[in-house]
Amino acid sequence: MILKERDIKFVPSDDEVGAVFYWEDRVFRAINTKHEENVRNLISSDLYVELTQKKLFPETTISNDIEVEGYSLILEHKKIPCISLPCEWSYNMAKDAALAYLQTFQICRDHGYTLKDGHLHNLAFFNNKPIYFDLGSIIPGNYKIGLYEFYYAALLPLQIWSLGDFYLANLILRDDYLHKRFLPSIPLTDQKVLQSIIPLSQKKIPRYSRLIASYILRKIFRKSVVSESPMTCESLMKKVTALEKKKYKTSWSNYHNEYINGAEIESTSRFDRLISIINDLHLDSMIDLAGNKGVFSLLIADKTNISRVICSDYDEMAIDDLYLYLKHRNNTKIIPILLNFMYPISNFDFGKVKSDIVVALAVTHHLLLTQKCPIDSVFKKIGQYSNRYVLIEFMPLGLWNGYYAPPIPEWHNLDWFREKFKRHFKLLIEEQTEKNRILFLGEHYTS
Repeated sequence: MILKERDIKFVPSDDEVGAVFYWEDRVFRAINTKHEENVRNLISSDLYVELTQKKLFPETTISNDIEVEGYSLILEHKKIPCISLPCEWSYNMAKDAALAYLQTFQICRDHGYTLKDGHLHNLAFFNNKPIYFDLGSIIPGNYKIGLYEFYYAALLPLQIWSLGDFYLANLILRDDYLHKRFLPSIPLTDQKVLQSIIPLSQKKIPRYSRLIASYILRKIFRKSVVSESPMTCESLMKKVTALEKKKYKTSWSNYHNEYINGAEIESTSRFDRLISIINDLHLDSMIDLAGNKGVFSLLIADKTNISRVICSDYDEMAIDDLYLYLKHRNNTKIIPILLNFMYPISNFDFGKVKSDIVVALAVTHHLLLTQKCPIDSVFKKIGQYSNRYVLIEFMPLGLWNGYYAPPIPEWHNLDWFREKFKRHFKLLIEEQTEKNRILFLGEHYTS
């Protein structure tokens, strides 16, 4: 099939090697003419074989059924189900991605190639393992520029995060242009507030001393004995590996503990009923909004035929616990993502997480009563994550904890919630599952 360029929506990018586009749920890359020879050499090389064997790069083939006007080389990549951004990762996700970057850099170096970029936006999680997917950043040569960018864009935020400052670390991880953003202003490493965590080897005096020592020893022994730069792949890998996150609790980090018994997830009659409803719908994908450590997502993955379950939450400790649980048990159905679903980052790509059904359990009362979100805004936002169905719980007793509750506003009642719900969705099921939980299953009116 020959596709015209006007019929293709290329993924926005400044990659000079080629442009990525999607076609019928497949992923392609159209290679610019002047880079064809290098790309053909790369995908037929031992480097490509090693990276794919170690699952550090997606399987890639030359397309034999798709052609694009203006391009003579079209590649097809194995699709990654959901490409989340570094600012949507938990601490251990970011740390594992940083180590995967350095491992990829090492392998490239051993084959005469290098990575020209050092940020983590060129990695994603596939089957809960980090994978490097940017073919255009793999170039012949032995340049170290990628490692210097990696220091600012990956190691530095991990160091900050390990000390307990999630907020600043997350802000840095959002930015894939650090090498441009802070010029000509003061670089991050010159900020006094960060000086305590900058490794000694990166400060000016030790760096100059290293250069002098290297020069003298090279004159004596007629060869390099000490590297002139401490910025090596091996030194960075040691630094990342040695990082340990400061332990602290967040508001919801222990919320799901009562359901987790070692490797076992304990269900309840309420969960069983929700699972039964979802099974009857014969769906392929689900997103669990404010899913905490993923107890319900894990039950869905185990007890239904849904093939892709996205579990989102804005509590980074909860998402980190879920990631580690999935990683150690090789669970590949569930995709964890750090997300405040009511207030996602600017330009958030709803398409990557949109699912057949959206589940929002035990969260609307916090949004309505604590955060004072308008109910129409809540329903509108939840609907943005859904291709067809929504399953939302209403808490008639408000912030009731099983013993008592703060006073409930008069307007917060079942009739009010139902009437508002029906403005946004076609009501299919309304059912009380527990004393303070009434489930509402709805469907988009356009479905």
